[in-house]
Amino acid sequence: MMKHTGWQTLLLAMSFLPATALAQGRAAETAADRGTRFVVAGHSYGVLHSAERRKAFIDAVNAEDCDLIFMIGDIDGSNAAVIRQYDAGFEAPVYYAPGDHDVDSPERRAAYEENVGYLSKMVEVDDARFLLFDSAADVTEINAFLAGAVPAQADDKVTVSLAHHRIWDNSLLALWPDLHDKSYAAGELPKSFWEQVDVIFSGVTGRQYLGTTEHNRRMVYLADIVEGVFAYTVGMTTHISFLVVEITDGDVQIQPRVSPLELTTVEPRAPIDRGSIMYLILTTVKSGRFLLGGLLGVMGMGLIAFVICRMRTGRRQRA
Repeated sequence: MMKHTGWQTLLLAMSFLPATALAQGRAAETAADRGTRFVVAGHSYGVLHSAERRKAFIDAVNAEDCDLIFMIGDIDGSNAAVIRQYDAGFEAPVYYAPGDHDVDSPERRAAYEENVGYLSKMVEVDDARFLLFDSAADVTEINAFLAGAVPAQADDKVTVSLAHHRIWDNSLLALWPDLHDKSYAAGELPKSFWEQVDVIFSGVTGRQYLGTTEHNRRMVYLADIVEGVFAYTVGMTTHISFLVVEITDGDVQIQPRVSPLELTTVEPRAPIDRGSIMYLILTTVKSGRFLLGGLLGVMGMGLIAFVICRMRTGRRQRA
């Protein structure tokens, strides 16, 4: 099992870096000096929505001298031009995991698969094993992938989970797969996964769970601890940001990177009430279950009409 050092022992960490250059210089190192070094980023579609902004992000990542790059969801992956720019621009191999906005319709899902070539993938290097998967999918599909990707017994490699949703967090659950939130509890994932995983990364934004305030809209990442495993939420909100992760002898060190320039304005808002009737109707319709969505809508309107009629009847009787 890996170790975490220094400030990483915080249960919850939010990093607000000073206004320094995005690409921080790093002396070149040989493979003998260090283990695998990689970048993790997510939820970039609202910030990197132009070729110029993506170029700035690519240049910053390339300056980190990384071995691998992981883009984990809501990256505009159904746009072929975006994936081509990433594939051509990054100097290290780049791998992807889809987010709900990448595959939220049959057309987008088909385009994403054509552009990327997969929805789930395992990548192995000398000292680590990376598991990328579609966290919005049905849990049976996810478990089928994990069953073949997670080793039956622990080994010397660090096992890294990379998916868009906070798979450890049960506070936001959808009724069905392929919606905005995941549709399964953490306990529905295989026991072997939780026993073998060493570190988890999610590509969503922390404000999805905490709401948006003046203080947290510039959030770079969140760090949770689940059964002794650190789980990081890394999605971009208003700035170009990502994490640089280095593995050396089982020790995982994480360094945040963020641009001082606020590129996207996010209005303050409270966390969405996923238990409301309106949210249920909207997500049902969005999922393509129009018949059930329409039925719920009609029932809701009927209930409102019934209440109004009863109120009027009561007034007449009193009169």
